[in-house]
Amino acid sequence: QSEFKRQVVDLEAEDGKKLWALLYTSSTSNPSVGVINIHPRSDRRRDWRLPYFAKAGIPGLGMASRHEKSSENERYEDILLDLAAGVRYLKNKVDVEKVILVGHSGGGSLVTFYAHQSSKRPGGRFSSTFTGHGPNLNKVDLPPVDLLVVSASHFGNAYTFTRKIDPSLTDEEDPTSLDPFLDMYNPSNGFREPPKSSKYSEEFLTRFEEGQQARAR
Repeated sequence: QSEFKRQVVDLEAEDGKKLWALLYTSSTSNPSVGVINIHPRSDRRRDWRLPYFAKAGIPGLGMASRHEKSSENERYEDILLDLAAGVRYLKNKVDVEKVILVGHSGGGSLVTFYAHQSSKRPGGRFSSTFTGHGPNLNKVDLPPVDLLVVSASHFGNAYTFTRKIDPSLTDEEDPTSLDPFLDMYNPSNGFREPPKSSKYSEEFLTRFEEGQQARAR
């Protein structure tokens, strides 16, 4: 017999977005502390950590954001409203006193962003995204949290996007339009066919990184 149980939970964000989550509890649950596991794109409703929290007496809420599997529409500011709904549920329905946020990989930057914004009073939060879209966080309820658990995280989507992008592309509509000066597969820049090892100069690596930043912008 399982030492924990799962319960489907309906959540509604402050802007009306409806979500569902899974609540993990056990007979030894201590409602003074609760935990939420979330990621901006992947489903954390069945994250492997949550049963262990439940068995340790800590009820856990596994969530999937509104942008699950749709990163082309993703805005962290929107997801903060989803996360706030989860925090309110644990505090108001499960009656916990303190909330821990768990973020793995991209979830680490998300929960850190939530903790940062929820710690500020309305008026001191972001009023929109960089592009001018998204919610005004000064006008929504962001209940504060008490602890972050961040594992194998990165610095955010913009950082990882820039590090992965190919700077040699000159025409976004033509994947074959490569600038040989920035092409990492150009032997003149240090590329060697395997099993030989490629070796790039510091000068090439510098202009490669600058090219990545320029294309990302």
